[in-house]
Amino acid sequence: MASFASQISFLLLFLLFATTSNRVISCNKNDERLLLIFKQGVVGPNDKLSSWSIEEDCCLWEGVHCDNITRRVTELSLFNNGLEGEINLCVLQLEFLNHLDLSDNRFITVSMPPCQISKPPFDAHKFHNQSLTTPSNHSASFSVALLYLDFSYNSDLVINDLHWLSQLSSLKYLNLSGSDIGNDTKWLQHIAMLPSLYELHLSQCGLRDFPSLDYANFTSLEVLDLSRNFYTVKSKLPDSFFNITNHIYDLGLHDCNFYGQLPKSLLNLQNLKYLALGYNNFEGSIPDWLGQFEQLQDLDIYHNLFHGIIPSSLGNISSLLYLRLFNNQLNGNIPVTLGQLHNLIDLDVWHNFLVGVLTENFFAGLSSLKSLGLSSNSFKYDFDPKWVPSFQLEVLDMSNTSIGPNVPPWLYTQQSLRTLDISGSGISTIDKDIFWNFVAGIEDVDISDNLISDDISSVTLSANVSYFYASHSSLSGSIFSLLCQLEGNGESNLVELDLSYNHLSGALPDCWTNQKSLEFLSLGSNKLIGKVPPSFASLRLQSLDLSDNSFSGEFSSGMLNWTNLQFLILEKNNFSGSLPNPYMARSLEVLKLRTNQFMGNIPPGICMLSSLQILELANNKLFGSIPSCLCNITNPNNISSYFDLPYLEKFLKNYSVLLYCGP
Repeated sequence: MASFASQISFLLLFLLFATTSNRVISCNKNDERLLLIFKQGVVGPNDKLSSWSIEEDCCLWEGVHCDNITRRVTELSLFNNGLEGEINLCVLQLEFLNHLDLSDNRFITVSMPPCQISKPPFDAHKFHNQSLTTPSNHSASFSVALLYLDFSYNSDLVINDLHWLSQLSSLKYLNLSGSDIGNDTKWLQHIAMLPSLYELHLSQCGLRDFPSLDYANFTSLEVLDLSRNFYTVKSKLPDSFFNITNHIYDLGLHDCNFYGQLPKSLLNLQNLKYLALGYNNFEGSIPDWLGQFEQLQDLDIYHNLFHGIIPSSLGNISSLLYLRLFNNQLNGNIPVTLGQLHNLIDLDVWHNFLVGVLTENFFAGLSSLKSLGLSSNSFKYDFDPKWVPSFQLEVLDMSNTSIGPNVPPWLYTQQSLRTLDISGSGISTIDKDIFWNFVAGIEDVDISDNLISDDISSVTLSANVSYFYASHSSLSGSIFSLLCQLEGNGESNLVELDLSYNHLSGALPDCWTNQKSLEFLSLGSNKLIGKVPPSFASLRLQSLDLSDNSFSGEFSSGMLNWTNLQFLILEKNNFSGSLPNPYMARSLEVLKLRTNQFMGNIPPGICMLSSLQILELANNKLFGSIPSCLCNITNPNNISSYFDLPYLEKFLKNYSVLLYCGP
């Protein structure tokens, strides 16, 4: 009997489970209503929120996530969707919402309740730059479950009042970076009402000043980013800034217009791992007490006004991974203690007044080094020719230092280099085969402003090279192999090529269809000849400089793709025929065609170049009327004086050609 009763009980439980499992709990109706109110303020790509329809369960809508059991909305993630319009804060009334991410869109304002569906479509022009709407329903409460809020990098978003933030008592992560909140003088007071806040990101928020932090309750704060507030009133860092909490491990204050010496109260933040103070106006010596941060991994104090020596105490921070001291006024030797930083990945001290002799002994302990910047100092180098470093660099900048006349042999051991700058380093003697095989395979290389004299007719670039700069040297020969004989016969990834101010000769090769990534081409001041080849039209250049050569033939509009062109410099050649009509070049800023053999009328298409700043047509064979748009120039900022119209008139009249303004 008992066995029968057990079987009946099991059967009833099975039927109950089967019935329950087949019943689908739909999205909560109030959640659906609040989401539809939010949608009303959104304009932009219709397909992004096309799934937001009452015919579809709201838990299946784009960007909406619900709890699997209760089917209440817990997350709304619509980042980087091209959405515009207003952010209706009714969405914060979603009772169980814990994650809201609307970053990387184009919202321009926020609005507050009442939360009603019946309202006209959002008018972006009406709301742009207006104050935050005051809530008429003061009893409206926001989700106490919200932990994560990200409105960052909506580039035109203006939030004039942040009082609504104080209701989000559980918030741990807040990111308003890229939004303009500078009109709210109580911004800190509102944010200070968030006792659970763990991360605060207010980078590039238009903050005008930093009010007193004495009353701020940020006991949980661990990440604080106030960087890139360029318009901050020039001020010193107050001591109270570092008394708000001792839990901060990531502090971003770069690009904030701070000045004065670093306050010693910074030592209160003993958990610091990342300290970014670059691009300010801090002055005085780098304090010795910075060496007391035992957990510091990233120290960025570049681009300030620090002077004096680099304190040897920095070598005590064994955890240090990144040390960036560049662009200051530091002098003296690099302390040998920095060579003890075995974990150091990046050492940048360029553009200072540092001196001394650097040998392989200094670098012996830096086995983790990936990036090294020593340029624009007065170092001398004394490396053992047989030295093989323990590190493999990815980035090396030794420009404007005295490396030469020979390339140091240890450089060739660095087979992981992606960026190499040895410009202006006095190199004049190279081992041709080794040198060109080495530099022609590096993604970003600059060997300009040296005394290298060599024929590069047989030099070929690896297909992975993106930036190749070799100007102001004594290179000679043809550029056919450099451009046409690509590794694997594939397409080049070359973006910028500068071979100007050399002794290169011959004609331009007709293989430019392989250079589909090329944006910047400078071949000026060489000995190149001939006509521009047909394949030139396949390029999508932003800048082209063929000046001071011996090119000839016509240069018609069809020889270039003008869509992205900003700089066209063809001066001092023998181009002939009509002037190119650049009416399609709406981005053109500089047009230099002087000292050629162009003849005929000035094309009226020049009047359509709204971005043009410099126009040079002198020393040609032009005649006819000057387009009225040039005769009526009244703003010298629009067209530079380099146009030199009086000189052009005088030159042409010497050749019995009439140049005049008018019909």
